[in-house]
Amino acid sequence: GNFGRMIDMLQFFSQESLYGLYPFFGEKYGMVAVYPFPWGGMEHQTMTTIHRSWARNGSDNGIAHELSHQWWGDMVTCLDWRNIWLNEGFATYSDELYDYHQNGLGAFLARIRSRAQDYFDEETQDPHPIYNPPPGHEFDWGHSYCKGAWVQHMLRYLVGDTSWAHPGLFFRALRAYGDSFRYKNANTEDYQRIFERETGLVLDWFFNEWVYQLGYPNYRVGWQGREVRDGWEVVIDLAQENMSGAPETFHMPVEVRVRFATGDTLIRYPVTANPQRNIFPVRAEPLEIEFDPNEWLLDEHTVAVGVGELPGSICHAAPIFRLLPNPCRLGPEQQVQILYEPSGLRPLHLEVFDPAGRLIRRLTAGPASALWDLTDDAGHRVGPGVYLVRLAGPRRLSSKLVVSD
Repeated sequence: GNFGRMIDMLQFFSQESLYGLYPFFGEKYGMVAVYPFPWGGMEHQTMTTIHRSWARNGSDNGIAHELSHQWWGDMVTCLDWRNIWLNEGFATYSDELYDYHQNGLGAFLARIRSRAQDYFDEETQDPHPIYNPPPGHEFDWGHSYCKGAWVQHMLRYLVGDTSWAHPGLFFRALRAYGDSFRYKNANTEDYQRIFERETGLVLDWFFNEWVYQLGYPNYRVGWQGREVRDGWEVVIDLAQENMSGAPETFHMPVEVRVRFATGDTLIRYPVTANPQRNIFPVRAEPLEIEFDPNEWLLDEHTVAVGVGELPGSICHAAPIFRLLPNPCRLGPEQQVQILYEPSGLRPLHLEVFDPAGRLIRRLTAGPASALWDLTDDAGHRVGPGVYLVRLAGPRRLSSKLVVSD
């Protein structure tokens, strides 16, 4: 039935390496379907209320979300409304983790990137931090849920718990937080304190930038390869043009994948200033870079070949390369418009790479735009996931495209 994966969800979250045993073991877990009901679901200890449509049509994400609240919401309850992200952000990341478990990394990445866009859209209209939201905004989808989940995702990246096969330090710290406040209330300061104790890191800057302040980083990335006496190096300029009211500089370490004629390498480096320039020795001529290739940062970014004389000068010369709509939904008539700066140098070629990095489609580009019908070179429709669209020409530009069901 439509609750068919319920046992699998319970076993998934209850793993010793994830959240630990269901906190009301020995009692029960049930769901009661009701109609009319203004929401999708509402968790209660051991008995969750859900909308009747979930029972009829199934909603793995919704059911997993409400189940995970048994740990984060019912076992540990946020102290007050200022800390609501501790409930909703945790449960949202939980249903994303179950999506990975059930459907794989491509589906997970497409979902978190789609939710990032939901947050960006909402932050543009209604900017505020996820901590202590304005009255009436406690349950803003883009903030308490989507950004709250991304904070968890980035905290996991920050502590180095990036293996999907072997969950580690992030989940250990999360379980310690659960054990410390089992059947009690906790606030954001409690959460930070437990994480610092478990990881040995000082996290004031992280919680200040991502939880207590609004906004997100908007990176402008410029790069060039240059030959030196004993090989090659890659020069990367990183500047942030963040929205009004946001931190001027987000200090999250960033990752860049550098591609060569054969193979690639991943560089992770700290961010200490805005703008900043870094120079890295590499083993061969760099042909392309990909910023945040593994989707660990809640950010928007543009990447352009060529750096100015001074760090940050790329900000004022970042070329246009946009995909509309992005994210896009699969549909029989759906097309993606690809916009870029007009170029007198012809011809231009567009290349589309699938989530595994395989080249699946070559498009001949017009002077300033092109259309992609979401098919590969064989004419087959693509599936959901995060695709890379690249303009191969005098200026090599690329952008990610999120395709969802």
